[in-house]
Amino acid sequence: MTCTMPMPAATTTIQCPRCGAVQRGRADASTVCHGCGVRLKPPAPTVNHVGNVCWREGSGKQARIVMLKGASTPDRCVRCNAAAHGYRKRMKFYETVSEGTPSWAAFTTAAAATVGAGAAASLAVQLTTRQSAIVHLAVCPECRRKARIAWSGALPLGLLALAAVLAGSLSFAPMHPNARAITLGLIGTIGGAALLVASVCWAVSWSHLIQCEQLAGGTLWFKPNGRAFVDSLPEGSTYVSEPPAPPRSWPAGSW
Repeated sequence: MTCTMPMPAATTTIQCPRCGAVQRGRADASTVCHGCGVRLKPPAPTVNHVGNVCWREGSGKQARIVMLKGASTPDRCVRCNAAAHGYRKRMKFYETVSEGTPSWAAFTTAAAATVGAGAAASLAVQLTTRQSAIVHLAVCPECRRKARIAWSGALPLGLLALAAVLAGSLSFAPMHPNARAITLGLIGTIGGAALLVASVCWAVSWSHLIQCEQLAGGTLWFKPNGRAFVDSLPEGSTYVSEPPAPPRSWPAGSW
């Protein structure tokens, strides 16, 4: 009777997105960071492509980042071109709805009810059948820190702004509001709305990576968020060296 020894589990290098600690972990199961105790998910499957998977097309303001579906950017931040130390953010992008779709203005008039119903059906079909693609974007620790700060600060500011708008609206509730109530109501409503817009803009501007302009045939075209990263990419898809695959990537909602 022979006894067979079990094969050891494959391991890989994993960097914690919270504390930055680097450790070895299983490639097929989640593990726990030795530094801060956060649970780390298993690595994303490696996508092997022949040739380059991320390159540049055009130059100057017309330069665009081109990636293949499922590919990863080089180990440089897509915002500032600093070293990403193996971190990748897993992002899912969708095909843009065609420009021929009727605008939402078609729904504003009763005379356009039939056109509006057709537009809604067309829009629903396009939204459910459009293509999607996942790519892995490198982000440096400093840009991730700024994104965390922005979203952590924008949430309480947004709630405060909504409370100000609500309080300002309630000041108009009396049948005969006086001048002071009207003034405070206007200040609360306008100020709250401005604060809400500012908080959303703050969070989006500090966490925005790149904008997908086109998705077709498994290839994505992105508008860069800065010249440094796009200028560092090779020009054209004939470049034959493949960027190293990331040890894993984190979902879009985590920084």
